[in-house]
Amino acid sequence: MLPPTAYGRHLALILAAALRAAPAAWTDAERKLVAAFTALDASAADLVARLAQRRRDASADRLDAESATIAAALASGWIAEIGAPDDGQARADFAAVPVTIARVAATAAARRLHRAAVLVAFADPEAEPSLLVRMALGQLRLDAAAPLARLLAGGGWPIAEAHPLAERAAIDAFLSARDALGEGPSAEAYAVALIQVEAAAGRAQALVGGHLDPLRPWAKLLWDCLALPALGEGGRARALRALRRAPLGPSLARRVWTETWRRQPRPDLRRRLAAACAQWSIWPAGDRERWALRAQGKRATRAAESWPTAHVAAWLDRGHGAVRAEGLGVEAHALRHLAGRGFAGVHGEGGFWLALAARLFRHAVAARPPGVWPAPLQRLPLDWGRWGFAHRRRAVLAAAAVAIVRDPLAVLADSGDAGDSPTLDEKAAEAVCRSMPRGALVDLCLRVLCDPGEASGLPDLIAWRDDALELWEVKSPADQLSDRQRAWLTWLNRAGVRAGVLRIDEREQLQRRLWATALPVSAVTTVAPRAARRHPTLRPPDESLRLWWTRGVLLQPHLPIATSVGPLRLGLEPLVAAARWNGRLGDGAVDGWDRPVIGIAGLTPSGILSERRGQRGVTSRRVFPLPDGWVIPVLITPAADPEGGVGASVSVLMRAAGWLVPRTWMRGEPVAVPAADLATVSASTRADWLAHPPLPPWRGEDVATAAGYGDQLVAQLALLGSEPHALLPGPGADTLDIALPETVNVLWTMMDPRVRRIGL
Repeated sequence: MLPPTAYGRHLALILAAALRAAPAAWTDAERKLVAAFTALDASAADLVARLAQRRRDASADRLDAESATIAAALASGWIAEIGAPDDGQARADFAAVPVTIARVAATAAARRLHRAAVLVAFADPEAEPSLLVRMALGQLRLDAAAPLARLLAGGGWPIAEAHPLAERAAIDAFLSARDALGEGPSAEAYAVALIQVEAAAGRAQALVGGHLDPLRPWAKLLWDCLALPALGEGGRARALRALRRAPLGPSLARRVWTETWRRQPRPDLRRRLAAACAQWSIWPAGDRERWALRAQGKRATRAAESWPTAHVAAWLDRGHGAVRAEGLGVEAHALRHLAGRGFAGVHGEGGFWLALAARLFRHAVAARPPGVWPAPLQRLPLDWGRWGFAHRRRAVLAAAAVAIVRDPLAVLADSGDAGDSPTLDEKAAEAVCRSMPRGALVDLCLRVLCDPGEASGLPDLIAWRDDALELWEVKSPADQLSDRQRAWLTWLNRAGVRAGVLRIDEREQLQRRLWATALPVSAVTTVAPRAARRHPTLRPPDESLRLWWTRGVLLQPHLPIATSVGPLRLGLEPLVAAARWNGRLGDGAVDGWDRPVIGIAGLTPSGILSERRGQRGVTSRRVFPLPDGWVIPVLITPAADPEGGVGASVSVLMRAAGWLVPRTWMRGEPVAVPAADLATVSASTRADWLAHPPLPPWRGEDVATAAGYGDQLVAQLALLGSEPHALLPGPGADTLDIALPETVNVLWTMMDPRVRRIGL
């Protein structure tokens, strides 16, 4: 295997493979370019290989290359100075002078050679040289029997068969058609594509390698041109007539004949055409059934949904065309929910099933029917996903199916680390082979092998627990199931596989308030009891006193509360040290006050918001919740009302931090006491609230440390930064909730099911 970053060696392999597969297709100038490239040292070859793939020029001072390396690359004729004559010839004068140019780019001749070589070497118009890099990095693995795998393993060049692009004229014609398709529909593109497609009327198309015929991109371009507004009905009719007479691939042929059926003006003609279409092999089984119904003048009725549906609530963020749930993708959030139920799982979608099918039927994929492996660097047979794939391998597929039905786990183990796909999740593959009905497993794999496009409708998630297997299609609120997804869900459930829809529902949007309390106040001691909930009970603004506690300062003191003694406001001294209060009501209750304390009320806030500051400002904000049944007492005193008369004001008692709020967060904290303690305070009975209570409140950090996920919690909280958050008791003794405002989108790194996100 070549090193992953050896771009020059990868390109050398591609050039050698192209010259070997189509020896007569290259001009003398291109052979000179190949010879000049092979003469470069490793650093210059890497530079050329990187630039040959770029469509734009590059700044010479940002190439991360020495002047001698750039000079050698320039002398090879593969790259040139921007603005210099681009004749594709070597410029030896660059080797003798320092490189002082500003920008460089691959020459036009080098780009033509590079594109043609990649196409011929891989026999795949979608192939890129990065394929070899991905293989070297372990991101893509091939079956050991594939020609490319044998070549990279040192087995020598495979015996190539006749290549569909063995002539230079065929290469240029195909690349020109691909370029026109890439530029998109236009009036000029319509005219050229129409000529090409009309000229192909009645011509046969090769069953193996037909996708390398220039007609394929020309036909696709002509189809795309049907959407041009200026084309007119006559132009569309002529294009459809040309497409019907030309050889087409199955997918485009299905679209063409569906559009033809829709355009038939008479019902009897539509039924006759539908009866003919129902017999064509280009249609999947479900489509053939629909065409048969159309021939009878009927419509297919959608069967009642018979699959299970689950709902998971989450805070959703929408932006950049994606939906994020709790800071993750909706599939990752669904996996987190399933982990809480004890399920392991992966986000596989159709790629997982294609990988598993290629792994279990590896000998069929690597089989060598005539004409399917013409290129030295192929990673898939030329008929992959096309006509006749299963028919050419029917004996191998039948033998593999029998072995899978007998023991799928043994077949999986014998296949080793193989399969043309991104690395297959081994645990998920073993769970599927162990728990899925064997007949259903074989049928599913054969379906996706014969038509890889079918895999696009398979469920997103594969989840397992012991011998239980579940497949889930994940949908955010605005997403709907496609027809293909509905068909797969129905098929899987009929085959005995539990497959359903897991919908991510948006949580109710809550107002962002850190303090919310109703204060019924009278001239005597009254208490607002704390709601018996772990989550804050938020109230409308006209019934709430919002106190954001930060660095020992009460913010937003202007919000009034209506009480029996008038509107309640924060006093002139909103904070009073507990040592200044003598513990009683009446005159002289607070040192330095010339007004009496006429009552005490208990605040039941959502929590105490504290800030931790660094050199550059606030580094984190944390909400410390009150224990259940505890309140924050405030002293009520008469005060002048700014609008006239006398009203009531409140002041919060403060003492040293360390109980409700750790000293690492604040120097002082509000006094917190059991609600029952407020009723004992009177003019004659004293309360001593100066010292902290003997038992500290609940600490989420201690719970996480004892349960073994303390380090993960620390890392997660560090990601929150300056966003307000709180740690609250979870539903179990060793669980906790991280409370966040609903507007916060945070990268959630913890997968421990004992930690959840709730609203602040």
